[in-house]
Amino acid sequence: MALSTSMNQAAEQAAPAAKAILMDALKSMSFEDARQVVMGGNTADTQYFNRTTSDKVAEAFRPIIENAMAKTGVTEKFEALMGSAPKIPFFNNPTVDINAYVLEKSVDGLFTMMGQEEQRIRSNPAAQVTPLLKTVFGKF
Repeated sequence: MALSTSMNQAAEQAAPAAKAILMDALKSMSFEDARQVVMGGNTADTQYFNRTTSDKVAEAFRPIIENAMAKTGVTEKFEALMGSAPKIPFFNNPTVDINAYVLEKSVDGLFTMMGQEEQRIRSNPAAQVTPLLKTVFGKF
């Protein structure tokens, strides 16, 4: 299995863990937050969730990603590869934490995809499938 495939699968396995965190943020949204989301730009909702949940999402994703990466052997293979890389004299060779990298990209990817979907919903009336979505994201 390719490294990128394993990394993507780990991210996909972690994504459902964000649902409860996002729902809690939605339930605790203040009136001012809601106003800013409605009156904000094409990704105002996504920006709110990113600002208020990214640390919690990362905490929830971490064990899932670490387990998925270990199960596929990616972590072990990557560490072996990094260990066999030639050392450069008089240079502090960097260490790369593949799990931290996949975690960061997974959280970023979640909010990127949310932003893309939010833009689609805000700009396409056909995507506004419920009365609530039509009210929140419809054109004024």
